[in-house]
Amino acid sequence: MSHELEIIDGRALFLGKKDAWHRLGTVVGDAFGETKIQEHAPELLMDVELIVPHVLTPNGISPLVKTAAVVRSDGKIVGEGVGQDSYGIVQAREAFEFGQQLAGAFGDKPLVSAGSIREGTQFFFCYEVDSREVGGERINSHFSVISSHDMTLALQGLKSTVVPVCANTVAMALESAVDRILLKHTSKVDERMAQILAARELVEEHTEAVVRRIATLQATQVRNFDLVVDGVLPKMDGKGRGVTMRTDQRKQLRELYFDSELVAPWRGTGWGALQAVNSFEQWVAPVRGKAKGQSDEQLRAVRQFDAMVKGVQPLTAKATELILAGV
Repeated sequence: MSHELEIIDGRALFLGKKDAWHRLGTVVGDAFGETKIQEHAPELLMDVELIVPHVLTPNGISPLVKTAAVVRSDGKIVGEGVGQDSYGIVQAREAFEFGQQLAGAFGDKPLVSAGSIREGTQFFFCYEVDSREVGGERINSHFSVISSHDMTLALQGLKSTVVPVCANTVAMALESAVDRILLKHTSKVDERMAQILAARELVEEHTEAVVRRIATLQATQVRNFDLVVDGVLPKMDGKGRGVTMRTDQRKQLRELYFDSELVAPWRGTGWGALQAVNSFEQWVAPVRGKAKGQSDEQLRAVRQFDAMVKGVQPLTAKATELILAGV
């Protein structure tokens, strides 16, 4: 049948937040996780192991040298012909927990669907991670973890608007994915999963640190913005083009702080002062080192790219240091 759900004794191994088109499996409501899976489809989280097949030879029964079968703990073969040394097992429970942690980056949502397809060789877990209204229509995005035991699919974490409920919708989710993590079933797949989760934790820690820094800047009062100007663009004595340019730059920076609509909601705070300095550094500061035929706009684009990728924002960094030091 087109749904290709695994069926055991007339029971489809599928759980959903709502009824799927195939009307199979179990509808479990808005929030479900491991408890519901164990209650209605425990096979979804059963472990598998590599079993080396044996053959009858003239010298008796001998094991195959290179290939093995993947056997679920209920005795069902869910993969054949995989490499004994090169294949890396990803237990369904490991994939489920991997998906839980990755989905947590999008809000720690409960499962929307979970299922086993193609005689247990492939499985999926799906979370709703975002919901918004666009033009009167409700658009939901989902994070799914999809994998296999027979090497037909790598372990994949992907963001898509499609909720997997069967073989066809798994294919649709894979096709429409806007972001994807893909890990082949190699002997080091567990290490790569751990690396991805560690990287995600570092990103979350960095994000939390940035949020705390912004909150601190928003709560910090700046009573004299000229002290920030002096620290970022010190006055230059004497005469000449350089002195004139520096005077103009200081004036432009003050205008960004006192007159810009961008800064207006935060004027008088460290966050407002930082917005003024950053806007100056990205858009107003003089451009130098242009190649032949390169416009100011092109060089500014390069500067903004460097700021985004390399973190090259010396004026903004200096302003942050001054503001947090209480200038």
